[in-house]
Amino acid sequence: MLDPSSSLEYFADQKSFEEVYEVVKTAIIVHNDGTYRIEVLKSFWNSNIPYTTSSYRDELIDGKHVWVWYHAPWTRRDTADEALGQALGFLARSGSQETTT
Repeated sequence: MLDPSSSLEYFADQKSFEEVYEVVKTAIIVHNDGTYRIEVLKSFWNSNIPYTTSSYRDELIDGKHVWVWYHAPWTRRDTADEALGQALGFLARSGSQETTT
């Protein structure tokens, strides 16, 4: 049986999907009375994007907490830690702006 990263590499090489990522790290951050989740993604489909991030904000919807995609600036770094650092920097500078869509 292939390990998950080998499986992702295989399917990315086969062009079975438009984009292929692996979530390699997740961080939960409390900032300006909000809770955010940043996922660090390893790209298997584009070698020019080694690592990027996707961000979410905890929202209360119909009495339930759900993670809603949070529009944050695009990240691209050579390591997972660098991508996370870039995303954290963007979040730290975001102040009290709410850009949830």
